Amino acid sequence: MRSSSSKSGPAGRLICTLKLPLSSIQSAFPGVPLNVKGPGGQVTAAVRRLLADLTSLFGLPAPMQKLLEEDRSRLGITTNAQYLQWLVLQRASALAASAERDGRSST
Repeated sequence: MRSSSSKSGPAGRLICTLKLPLSSIQSAFPGVPLNVKGPGGQVTAAVRRLLADLTSLFGLPAPMQKLLEEDRSRLGITTNAQYLQWLVLQRASALAASAERDGRSST
């Protein structure tokens, strides 16, 4: 990331602009054709889909979302992104422990 800037947007929301090399964007969204000629385009659409997925817990049914959001709150985790990282870490720890019990290396 080369530089960033911030300014106030609609309804007083803070807008942050990040300048990233195209290669970084391409590696973050493999297989997504990039429209590099205009503002927004397909990269913006991919980022919006990613953010929408994070806020909706990847389209889980409402009862499951509610259960997971309550768990996230009980753990004191403030965002879905942090909660998903925590869940992945828990799963990785369980897999490593299982591999260790079975006498396999987790690396």
